[in-house]
Amino acid sequence: MALATSVVGAGLYEAVPLSSSPVGIDYRAYHTEDRFGRRILFFVDTVADSRVKLPIAAFILGSGSYSRFQLRDGKLLSADAAFLRNLAGRARLVLVEKPGVRFGEHLPVRDLAEFRREHTLPRWVEAISAALKAARALPGVDGERLLVVGHSEGAQVAASVAAANDFVTHVACLGGASASTLFLELRERRKQEHRLREYWRQWKEIMKYPDDAERLHHGHSYRYWTSFSASSALEELPKANARAFLAQGSADGFDPAGDLDVVLATLASKGKDVTSALAMGADHAFAYAREPRRDGWSQIQRRVLAWFFGGSGCEGAEGQRPEYCQSLMEISTK
Repeated sequence: MALATSVVGAGLYEAVPLSSSPVGIDYRAYHTEDRFGRRILFFVDTVADSRVKLPIAAFILGSGSYSRFQLRDGKLLSADAAFLRNLAGRARLVLVEKPGVRFGEHLPVRDLAEFRREHTLPRWVEAISAALKAARALPGVDGERLLVVGHSEGAQVAASVAAANDFVTHVACLGGASASTLFLELRERRKQEHRLREYWRQWKEIMKYPDDAERLHHGHSYRYWTSFSASSALEELPKANARAFLAQGSADGFDPAGDLDVVLATLASKGKDVTSALAMGADHAFAYAREPRRDGWSQIQRRVLAWFFGGSGCEGAEGQRPEYCQSLMEISTK
């Protein structure tokens, strides 16, 4: 699905509206140019009155070669609908399309050569940074506060975006505040020697071709693995000036509480303002297997937004805590 682009070229970090934005979604489409000379497509929601100055909230989804929007049964759907609903017009939501993916496109990584070339950590961070810099200059934007939220792979990316941009005041890492991907892969296999050796052989193979966008491992290019494994939220968050919110489900991965604690301890030792929340019983997507009707994904979003907007925390007595605090074991350094 192609979008009609503006006849006006975008300068570096300059927001240029597309000649026509998609019909059926609460967003206006823009493009800008990043330092790699790429045209970056991003969207700003139109829920609130444009004459009111509001902060920016950016949401970064996890891994995969997909657009932020999908056409289904003649309707455009967004993976970010829940977050936009929870924002309730209190901030302007900014969504950035991954370079190499066309609007509305949902294809496997193996079928998108441009995406495989483009999707490295530094290049994805630059694309998001370019969109945020452009969006901050738009009418109706309060540049004094800016929240970046990331889930899964997006949590690592959010940490890197916060480290790269002093204007990011708040960063929330959901299901991805940990050490490097390589560390997590090795730790998971440590108790089974044959799996550990097999993975280590695979890693050595990847490192023979670290910039190869054609060879794939677990659905991603070698170029992807070397790029994302070279950094982590644990390394990037201490470089950021932003306040940090870390959340992990206790049923997510090999040692979710350990991952959360190592990042919390590292940030606390450096005097950082950080809040960590372990969601007891939640999985990677903050769903609760024992409570299938519970919308844990929206609950953790509401907790992040309460933190950003200065609302109630989760320190009160059990019966007095907000609904989104259910099952959250929180620690705050401030």
